[in-house]
Amino acid sequence: MGDGGTKDALLATLRAERAGWEALIGDVGPERLAEPGVAGNWSVKDVLAHLAAFQRAWGARLRWAATGVPPTTREMFDVDALPEGAETWTEDQQNAAIHVQYASLAPPAVLAMWRETDDGLTDGVAALPEDDLTTPGRFPWADERSLAEAMAGDTYRHAREHAAGVRAWLGRGDAG
Repeated sequence: MGDGGTKDALLATLRAERAGWEALIGDVGPERLAEPGVAGNWSVKDVLAHLAAFQRAWGARLRWAATGVPPTTREMFDVDALPEGAETWTEDQQNAAIHVQYASLAPPAVLAMWRETDDGLTDGVAALPEDDLTTPGRFPWADERSLAEAMAGDTYRHAREHAAGVRAWLGRGDAG
């Protein structure tokens, strides 16, 4: 499963990642959340919106696993319909679309969205039996991996990569 191998370990990982991000957001400060340059021209606000998009999708998938009801496009992607050709987008195209989707939101709105989607992800893990999280191939849409392993790269491991970028940005002389 990664980061411990049990449901409890996964929940502990998710909670620790959240606490780390909350501390990092505090280090950045509200006045700098929209300052560009963290990841290319992205700000911390943009990174949080990006992470929230992935958390939203995985929270919806976990609810699907728990209920058997496939998520709507709105639940997965925060839009009523995906643009034509979206299923063939590269990672860069997908990231650009996410950026455009949330660019106009103010930092407090993005923070609220990020926290809400993070809560949904953690609640989704908590609602599932351990076997549903840890058994490879239980859900075909997880590409024959366990749910825990399938979600790791898009959620807490993804967040760690971006947190390292934010810390590096904070440490640069031109970031302050």
